Parts: sequence; C-alpha cells; structure tokens
Amino acid sequence: MFTGKNPFRLPLLMILGVALSGCAAAAVALPVIELSVGGYEVYKVVQTSEGGSVGVSFPQKDGKELAPAPLPLARRVAVWPNEDNEKYLAEKLMASNRFEVTTPSRVRVILASAKMSPNIRDLTDREQIEAFSTVCRKARVDLVLAARDAGSINKSNALSFSNPARLTKSDLLVYSCAQRVVVWRDEMTLKVELGDKTPSTAAIAKVGGDAWGERIIQAENKPSSQVGQLPAK
Repeated sequence: MFTGKNPFRLPLLMILGVALSGCAAAAVALPVIELSVGGYEVYKVVQTSEGGSVGVSFPQKDGKELAPAPLPLARRVAVWPNEDNEKYLAEKLMASNRFEVTTPSRVRVILASAKMSPNIRDLTDREQIEAFSTVCRKARVDLVLAARDAGSINKSNALSFSNPARLTKSDLLVYSCAQRVVVWRDEMTLKVELGDKTPSTAAIAKVGGDAWGERIIQAENKPSSQVGQLPAK
C-alpha cells in the first residue's frame, strides 16, 4: 500500500496498477524497493512485533547488493561476545541444525579465564590472533565469528517525504582455526526510520543477528575454493 512517504513510489505503482488490473492485480504481491540518493539497496525489510521496521542491506562500494563470498565448510563455530546482536546470530545458527555453536556467553568465560578483552577494538592485531586462537583451542571449533560495530549516522533528505533514518553499520569477521587467519569479512547496514514507532534496541539487534546468521548460511552453501586470506583490520 502506498504510504506517501516516498515520492518515487507513486508513479511506479500507478504504472503497475494499469498493467495489472482487476483481480489479477489484487492477487500479486509486489516487492517495494527503497530509493535514496546514496544508492542504498535493501536486502529485506523486517516489520518488528513492537511496530516500526528495520531495513537490512549488505552494500558494496557502488551501493549495489552483492552475494557473500564463500566460506569453508565447518560444523563447529564460536560466536564472539562483543555486540548485542551476536546472541541472536548464535540462536539463528543453532536453529538451522547445521552448526554446533559455542555461544557468546561461553566465549566470554574463555576470554575471562585467559585475561583477554572481548572488545576487539581494544586489541592489537597480534592480540586479536592470540584471542581467536585461544577460543579455537579451548572451544575446539573450526571457525570464530566476531561482529564489530562500525558506527551509525542519522540521515534525512529535504527532497523526500520520508522520515529521518538512522543507519548503523557493522562488519563480521570469520577466523579459520585451521588456517589461523581471518578468511572472510562482510559488512551490513541496518536502516531504522525514526518516528512514532521506532523499534527498540533489542528488536534492532535481533534483526541484525538473524540477518548475519542467514548470511553465514548462504556463504556456506557456496563452493569454498575461492576462500582466501584477509587481514584482520
């Protein structure tokens, strides 16, 4: 249904309404693509139970959506306890029945016993590798998944009727215990419209964690021959 928030939608819906008239038009569910000056493309939009919605995208440098790089096949994974959404990432992976997951709370205990900080940004590159290796050894896993907050900005467009929005960025690192390097990295942006029904922090974290879980599963479904080494920024 047209809400009046995006002035670009009306002409598009009018054209589609002419092409799909009568009962046929009523039976067809049409996807809605958000347009913006920055070329923001939405992977999906999640309506939260509290009201309001969260848009998820995995944008690249040109703003276009790109499928994830392949991941090496793994059964046992550990999820780092650094960000709020990682609890939901762990739950998503466990629900898939494809992974044995060492949860963020258990990883936190491992790090505490080794007197290591769970905040990746506090660690030097060498300390990161040491921390990842410690989790690999203690948890006996194949991969360590660690999300990092990359900041957020509020965005508004004077030429649009859309509500102001907050864009929150994060990236996810995957460390291979066998190769002892970061083998995979991806970036995600969450778009939340600011208004009367802005979702809570917990609701936004769940959307982000679920999306990361789906991304990992999608990456594991790809051939792993293209997996290479990436630096742990």
